[in-house]
Amino acid sequence: EMEAFGADICFSKPLPLPQLKQEVARLLGLSGRTEEADMALKEALKHPTSSLTQVEIDGKVMELCKQFLPSMSDGALDDKRSTVIAGDGKDYIEKQENAFDVIVLDLSDPEGPAKELSSIEFYKSVKRALKPNGVISVQGGSFGSQPTLVKRIYDNLSTAFTYVKPHKISTPTYIYGDFNLAIASDYNFTNTTEAELQNRYQNLNLTTKYYSPRMHLSSSVLPNFIINLLEEGHVANEK
Repeated sequence: EMEAFGADICFSKPLPLPQLKQEVARLLGLSGRTEEADMALKEALKHPTSSLTQVEIDGKVMELCKQFLPSMSDGALDDKRSTVIAGDGKDYIEKQENAFDVIVLDLSDPEGPAKELSSIEFYKSVKRALKPNGVISVQGGSFGSQPTLVKRIYDNLSTAFTYVKPHKISTPTYIYGDFNLAIASDYNFTNTTEAELQNRYQNLNLTTKYYSPRMHLSSSVLPNFIINLLEEGHVANEK
């Protein structure tokens, strides 16, 4: 809870991007980590969003989080704009087409039953669910402890989407601390300037503890070992 305002607001990073309308009509969040999704939902609803759909795999966990961790969602689950569905996010995505402006993916690690959730086919189905110029935000694994996963997600997103930009976010209580947050779209958002972000941020009248337009851009400045990993697949072995 102490670091919630940091990492989880980052999942709503795409929302200030200038290609999106002043009001994001529809936003979808898929998660295998209910408590984190609740926090991301709360942050996303700070934006002028007409509707937000959250799909969680385990309905019982959602009930327990609402009962015992109410500060995580802070009423967001009861917001009239929110629709919360207990079900398989992959099945839900595959039934959608041209439906969402933004899709946020904070999924279980792609092992076992969740293996397909980092596949090219899955990302293509996510793309079909997006509206034109839509954008996705993906929790893409730990740079330090999951380099193979980070590389696979980056490569597969790059196959499905024209533009992909990784960002480094800090989550001190998780393994290794530095995680990949990848943003992807067929719209070229990669040259977005600080002035454009600042203008939209001010127009949205946001109040945030962690996020700022400058932080948005600086988090995409990556150290060499991460650049080498993404470009060449080299895993660092530094002490």
